Amino acid sequence: MEYSQENNKRICKSYAEKIERCVGNRRKTIYDFFDDNDYYDIEYRIDQKGEYKSVEVAIGLGGPNVYIDTRHKAVRLFWSNDYAEHYLSDSACNAVDDYFEEKYNAEIA
Repeated sequence: MEYSQENNKRICKSYAEKIERCVGNRRKTIYDFFDDNDYYDIEYRIDQKGEYKSVEVAIGLGGPNVYIDTRHKAVRLFWSNDYAEHYLSDSACNAVDDYFEEKYNAEIA
């Protein structure tokens, strides 16, 4: 597969659209998205009180590296020296944050 800048943008857009379709969808929720798609690493961002703030989730590693980042409100892709991103709506970021905040709170309980 060729990893041109245009292809990198398409990859980000494709993931972003899949996430956006889960927002407000009763048949395929964000929980279904993460159950159906592998994620390889989770970086929780917490404040000094230990409260959840945002998350960066690796959904592709090893080339290209693709992340869902709720602080930057985007799907972000890094491949060698190339970078691409596609923005996510507030609703999509909130859905991702709700999923991972619940997961984070369960892990620290």
